[in-house]
Amino acid sequence: MLFVGKIGFRSLVVPAALGFFFSAAIAVFAGEFARKWLPNLLLILASTTIFLVIGDLVLRYALADSFYYRPVERFLAPNLEMPDRLIHYMKNKSWEGNTYGDMIAMSGKFEYQEMRHVKVETDELGFRNMPHQADKPSKYILLGDSFGLGVGSHQDSILSSFLEASSGEQVYNLSFPGYPYQGLLNLAIHLDRIELTEDPVIIWLLFTGNDLPFPHRDPAREKLVSALTNGNLDQHLEKNVFNRTKVRIEAWFKRSAYRKIRAQLRFRKTLETTGNPDIHVANLPGGHPVLFHQTYIESALTSADSIRSLGDYKSYEDVFITAAKFCESKGVELKIISLPVKFEIYRWLFEKRVPGSTPYQPSGFSKVVKDICNENNIPFYDFAPFLDAYSSDLLENQNSITWWRDDTHFNAHGYRALHQFVRDSVLVD
Repeated sequence: MLFVGKIGFRSLVVPAALGFFFSAAIAVFAGEFARKWLPNLLLILASTTIFLVIGDLVLRYALADSFYYRPVERFLAPNLEMPDRLIHYMKNKSWEGNTYGDMIAMSGKFEYQEMRHVKVETDELGFRNMPHQADKPSKYILLGDSFGLGVGSHQDSILSSFLEASSGEQVYNLSFPGYPYQGLLNLAIHLDRIELTEDPVIIWLLFTGNDLPFPHRDPAREKLVSALTNGNLDQHLEKNVFNRTKVRIEAWFKRSAYRKIRAQLRFRKTLETTGNPDIHVANLPGGHPVLFHQTYIESALTSADSIRSLGDYKSYEDVFITAAKFCESKGVELKIISLPVKFEIYRWLFEKRVPGSTPYQPSGFSKVVKDICNENNIPFYDFAPFLDAYSSDLLENQNSITWWRDDTHFNAHGYRALHQFVRDSVLVD
């Protein structure tokens, strides 16, 4: 599992520094006897520090599978150009192994886990692509958060891979977990570094569960979007070599095994005391458990008017206005797709009804995004109606669902459905 708090040099450097100054103070003020023992004290201090450092390095690798429930998160690294706002992955990394869903990690309900084999590759820019993908002319740029990334699924079973195989065109996956404004910043920073074909298309995936506007305004975030609108985002990028080095060092300490072990112990204690009321379990007709996330359910049930009343809504709207202008200036076409949460498609299961008894209704989120897109001439597509019908057929014919049962993300069936929708509806339109 991954639990990251505020971590700096304190992990190892601060104890060592305190020990050094304590020893020096003894040497200065405690007389000849203390000076005699000072070398031994310093030797003990140095040995202890070296032991702690080596132990930390060993544990980072030995316990990595228990630290990271999402395999790709072991490669998290700050974006040195905008470290306070963006992160990406370490460059040119590869991992392959077995894992389980995010809601298992959140709840500790390991009896419901659905194990699967996952392979993850990252490229020279730190995104989930095969090596040298940015150097090949790409027709399609995939933008989004964890659904575009393909969290929890094999590299061969995500949208970018399916689309590339069926179209014969290169697809560059620029997706990274985060909010829409972060997706826009990634696009603005990296688009010119990606080789493109003529008439490229950006497919932007927005998720109902966590892509809503923030409750409150953030002037700093608004300033970045405004800078992109005005064409001076470059002034906000970190270029100082010293600051970049400092960020790298801090990132290294953030991966301290001791910190992660302590965070895990605290989290397990919390689960033992209070559990996780945000995770619900329902059973398919065949008896298989399916987990639902309460926060995402609430997001799906939030009305369009409630979303528009959020404090950050104007800035949220500006993100898409800016995206439309940016794409036009770069000569690329932008298409936006809204993705539903598991509850919207399997509400009948959550409410313990018969399959198909709760017809899909457009969420407030999809209505809001559709209106924003229509006002700015951005093609918009709601994936939910197609997925609802696809999921019904899949359940009837194969007794399967389109999400991992223990996860908030699509499984291979879900990504095949999304690929079919993109191929036959979005790109044909």
